[in-house]
Amino acid sequence: MRLIKIGVSVVLALMLAAFVWYTWPKQIHTTLDGIKYRLGEGHEVYVQPVQIRIEGEIQRRLTKPPLFTGKIDTGEGNGANPFQQDDPDLKVRLSRSDADWLQSIRLDQGQIKRRAIGSLYSTPDMDQLTIALMHDNQGRETGWSSSDGFMISAPAQSREEALKISRELMKDGLNGYELK
Repeated sequence: MRLIKIGVSVVLALMLAAFVWYTWPKQIHTTLDGIKYRLGEGHEVYVQPVQIRIEGEIQRRLTKPPLFTGKIDTGEGNGANPFQQDDPDLKVRLSRSDADWLQSIRLDQGQIKRRAIGSLYSTPDMDQLTIALMHDNQGRETGWSSSDGFMISAPAQSREEALKISRELMKDGLNGYELK
């Protein structure tokens, strides 16, 4: 009887340790080389290299997609960078099949300012990602269209590599439509 109690206690302790290990937040500090590009025929020439800096933590959860909390910076110039360094940390679900909205929320002269950035599609460990941007190359909010929307994909060195990543990460949400 005593041996059974010890065995059950050991199994429960191992299960608890596995749960804590699995759900413990993982720090992430990485830079991905990627491509900002515009979808659609006739826009193939718009290709701009970007570096995406990611700093924060990823928390795996048992019944939900992992959660990223931290900062993402695309390093875009000319006022087009939607991620401001003084913004509070983003909280984003990391799911291949279901994008999460990226938005900037900040307090400006006593008023809350909210700006849509886009939709993030990512692998659970953020080693591949695609952002469907809600702004143009000048930083103006435009919405997004699969026929002429702006995208950032990483890691990629060419438009073709970036499109391949986007197609893979967005395939469940595109309902058979192919990005071009």
